[in-house]
Amino acid sequence: MRSRKQPRVSVEEDRSDEKEDASPPSTATGTPQQEVKEHVPTFLERLYKIVGELEPTPGLEDRVRSVLKLSCAAANAEPVVASRHLTEEQMLQYVADYFNAYYVILPFFDPDTWIRKAKTAWRAADNQVTLSESLDLAIVYMLIALGSCGSFSASFSGFEDSVWSREYDARAQKIVPNPFERPPSLRLLQYLAVKTLHKMAQNNFSEAYMYSGLMVRNAVVLGLHLVDPAEDYEKHRAWYSVYIFEKYWGFAAGRPSSIGLEYPPPIPYPPAFHNNSIYAMSTEHCLIRLRLCDLSIKFLTSSALIGTNKAAHQSITKTLQLVVDADNQLEEIIQSSKDPHLKAFQINPDFTDIQCREWYWIRLFYWFIKLILYRPFLFTSHYFDLTETHIPPDTLNSLVIGTQRCLEAALAIPPIVAEINSRLERCQLNWFSNTYLECASVVIILYCASLASNNQTPPQTVIQAMCRSYRHMNGCRESKLQDLTIDLLKDQSFLAMLGANRQLLVKCFFGASIDPPSPHEDLDALWNKTLRLIGFQVIC
Repeated sequence: MRSRKQPRVSVEEDRSDEKEDASPPSTATGTPQQEVKEHVPTFLERLYKIVGELEPTPGLEDRVRSVLKLSCAAANAEPVVASRHLTEEQMLQYVADYFNAYYVILPFFDPDTWIRKAKTAWRAADNQVTLSESLDLAIVYMLIALGSCGSFSASFSGFEDSVWSREYDARAQKIVPNPFERPPSLRLLQYLAVKTLHKMAQNNFSEAYMYSGLMVRNAVVLGLHLVDPAEDYEKHRAWYSVYIFEKYWGFAAGRPSSIGLEYPPPIPYPPAFHNNSIYAMSTEHCLIRLRLCDLSIKFLTSSALIGTNKAAHQSITKTLQLVVDADNQLEEIIQSSKDPHLKAFQINPDFTDIQCREWYWIRLFYWFIKLILYRPFLFTSHYFDLTETHIPPDTLNSLVIGTQRCLEAALAIPPIVAEINSRLERCQLNWFSNTYLECASVVIILYCASLASNNQTPPQTVIQAMCRSYRHMNGCRESKLQDLTIDLLKDQSFLAMLGANRQLLVKCFFGASIDPPSPHEDLDALWNKTLRLIGFQVIC
């Protein structure tokens, strides 16, 4: 694992003696190759898109303008284009970064096998002659792309590593311009997996959903769900990863799973995940992740059936009962583990590095699911103005309980990321961690802005959690920009300004426009609008 003290790759370093990638770009019949060059907005840029549309209060105008100017400068900066290959040593660093950041979550690839394949494919890059070999090289390029974006902010906010991420994604795209025209194979499925993950890391969720669906269809056509795990570790590991990835993705995006009930969850076969001493995964970790994914997508399906035809006060109470039941099941799943480190509420000093990673990803996913389950209650309470709405006491109590538990989950996420960073500094620096932090930050900002708009002071502990989360997201290039933004988020009048424009918050962070209820609408219309955001934590 590369430490921060070691020099990072420099795109301006003279590498005239290295060979450029001479692999000819493949073309698909009738399918022109398209390169996506759109800028990916960072968390900070989305926040300041809101600021740019507001009229700041006189006392804040100069400060807001200075921060917005820095934000725009970072967003409009010309990206550096890498025109040379990495060295083999640098390539292996990024492949190792991939396994360090993603293997415990999605063990698609055996580390030892693919580090060897990376060397072979890299050295033979100019002589690819078969379909499987070209896919091997494309997969290696995507491992580099993900490993480099896993090194810093996955929102690609201009750090040097993100240049290599875009560079090698483009190289892979030349090899596989249209995967829909390739015959199903295990290699194609593995390529689609890393391609999907990279599109998610770029906030390009429509393409990610498309690649994910093709990945699942390939897995089913290949019959991976029927493979005896004792006979083929690689295929078993692929089916397990496809299953949990697609279920997680469906819940996070608020979309139904494309894996039907006729495909039972795979039972992890220990030897398939234990053959590497550095990245080994326990069977208990695999089982808990499976059960958490199944529970989350099951809740998403059940919540959609709760009566949009019912009166809101009935729907709110019934939804809370469903959420509390799911919450209890979450706790039961965690406590059912036979591994004590997975049940611990905090990292203990005697945990090994592997145990720290396993604990970290399970605990983050646990709080993330809780946050999504309870978020409709917080949105209803703090996004809309309920003063004109007559709410029965039991309904109001349900909203209060749901809001408190949503905020509890949001506040639990930043300390976990900070804690793992003190033990495994590079573990938290990837797309998944930043996604959880952004999700928590939106909840915290909305909560604080809502209180401030009603002349209430947000609790200091909540403000501190928001700022602590923001520092970890690496959402800007300028440290001055980060410091000024944190100062603004502590400013009561600035938060009040955001609170008065809550619909912009939701639009910028969810891509969904939910207008406040008109004078003719009641709680029914309000709640039905909020329910649409269940599981919807990404911009689609």
